[in-house]
Amino acid sequence: MEKKLRITIPNEIYKIIESDLEDFGITKNFLCNYIFEKSDGFKQVYNYKYNGSKKIIQFNLNKRNLENYYSFLAEKNIEVEAEYFRNIFLYYAQQSKKSRELFIFKNTAEKIMYAIENRKKIIVTFADEIKKIISPYYMGSSELELKNYIFSYDEDESKFKNFTLRNIKSVYVTEKKTYDKEMEFVNKVIENFDPFLSYNKNVTVRFTDEGLRILKVIKTYRPKLLEQKGNICKFQCSELQGKRYFSCFWNEAEILEPEELRRWFKEKGEKTSNLYK
Repeated sequence: MEKKLRITIPNEIYKIIESDLEDFGITKNFLCNYIFEKSDGFKQVYNYKYNGSKKIIQFNLNKRNLENYYSFLAEKNIEVEAEYFRNIFLYYAQQSKKSRELFIFKNTAEKIMYAIENRKKIIVTFADEIKKIISPYYMGSSELELKNYIFSYDEDESKFKNFTLRNIKSVYVTEKKTYDKEMEFVNKVIENFDPFLSYNKNVTVRFTDEGLRILKVIKTYRPKLLEQKGNICKFQCSELQGKRYFSCFWNEAEILEPEELRRWFKEKGEKTSNLYK
């Protein structure tokens, strides 16, 4: 017999949960059951204040949670189950995106951390079923704590890469030791970690006055500013980060260096211009 639950929660909390379902590639039933299953260690959320509308989140308790559900309520002296669920959803949503991701993918993250600490190669299966052998060195997050990344050496492609935790389906820890060459570079990247592996890579940009204003406003993916002379700025920035960040500036920014990135923006601009002829 199923146990259906309907919990009223603030709209902003509902939006966070909806966003996580899409970003983490999980179902509402899985998330709600997982939060409940792990909720015994959650702190009580007191005096949460919110304004605006409310939403109803509806789900079914899975078989494992249902088996001891009523014993759990009795042991914890929970008289109003809706209050308990509302509280644990509030606690979950108040954590940073990075922390929520680590919570959901706890088993995967623990295996990766074990491999890092013991210098073991791992076989990773991604959500698209692609498998890779990688040497993991470090797990870190973006400055805004939106994602968790695993800095690794990709054995198949013979290059250093970052992989996102949420895209990893399963991990197998091997007995083989990690790739141990270029360790000076590895340590420098860890010390200066960023999701785009921008260490020792530079991009120089000439901004308009409006471009400089935009630079102060847009923080997501913004590279580290190394030097500014008037409207010309030098950033610690990989080409991938440069493409991601400076594309939104349109004609308010001109890439001066490196030449490959300048050429990429020139070609993209010409193609865009041709669309409007």
